[in-house]
Amino acid sequence: MDTAAPTLRVAPTEKLMAEIVEPQLKRLALWADPRVVALLRQPLGGILSDVGSSDRDLAGLALEALVLKLMRILDMDYAGTRLRGAQTGGAEVGLIFQSNRLVLNRWQIQCKNSARMSIDDVAKEVGLTHLLKGNVIVIVTTGTVDARARRYANRVMADSSLAVVLIDGRDLKTIARSPTRIVGIFEREARHALELKKLDEVAEQNSRRPAPSLLDGAPESDRT
Repeated sequence: MDTAAPTLRVAPTEKLMAEIVEPQLKRLALWADPRVVALLRQPLGGILSDVGSSDRDLAGLALEALVLKLMRILDMDYAGTRLRGAQTGGAEVGLIFQSNRLVLNRWQIQCKNSARMSIDDVAKEVGLTHLLKGNVIVIVTTGTVDARARRYANRVMADSSLAVVLIDGRDLKTIARSPTRIVGIFEREARHALELKKLDEVAEQNSRRPAPSLLDGAPESDRT
């Protein structure tokens, strides 16, 4: 007898669509291509399928929709578009997002429909931070991340205040299956950046400091 639990399907309610989703799409329609807005009505998996379309025009629109969808999940605010898919034959898009919660964070988002993210892709975005005033670089690829690109991103993070988030095709498939998994993926990248940015003096002081005893702070009678 099969005792497996049935698969549950989660779908937005009419109230959610009417009060949250539709108003957001209407605001997007003020500046975004109507075809991009139409694509945003699809689930993430559908958008990813369109990114792989042989129709380069559709692929470029879907690439832009993919970035908007991902950033909407993270509650980031759109600030501008610097490169549209139509300009690159569906190969890449570049958008700016920001958040003013507590402090200003400005994210440069580069999304590439390519088999591999190269070191040049990362270097270009690092160079643009001076112009765009970004402090977070997010590069998304539908393929894989070249080892040299990752090493260069690590060096940039270790030597500067920039954070560089690299998302590959495997991450995108994970997010498509469960959109909330994007939070864990970005937390993974944040932990990695934090490890690279450890202050040398603090790390050295901590290494010299004796490990605290479980009895530290206990009454003298408890130590015997």
